[in-house]
Amino acid sequence: MENDGPGNLRRLNVAGCRIPFQSSITMPLKGWSRSANTRWSDLSNVRFTEIDGGQRWTGSVWTSGGPGFSYIIEQRWEGDGLSVHTTVRSASNADIEGVFLFFDLPQSFFLEANSNSAVRASR
Repeated sequence: MENDGPGNLRRLNVAGCRIPFQSSITMPLKGWSRSANTRWSDLSNVRFTEIDGGQRWTGSVWTSGGPGFSYIIEQRWEGDGLSVHTTVRSASNADIEGVFLFFDLPQSFFLEANSNSAVRASR
């Protein structure tokens, strides 16, 4: 597993095969007119710490000219699995649509023509 600076997942190892992808936490304002996310928005106070059995990222993320949010991403290995916990708090009383965890996965890895033993072995 690899992460970027704000704590988003960037790469996983599945049965010895490295799979590139990108995750992000997104908080859209009502109507989806603007949003803050941990991939493209203005970030501040980003900190990384080692915790018992894992890692923690904390920081603040801002919408363009609007309200901000603080976030915590904790990742812990539990046996062969990875547990990811996120916490988001608003710095204002802005109405939001919700808090979304997005995964941008490479289509080519999942196409039948490119399937390999790593995918079959992980099932």
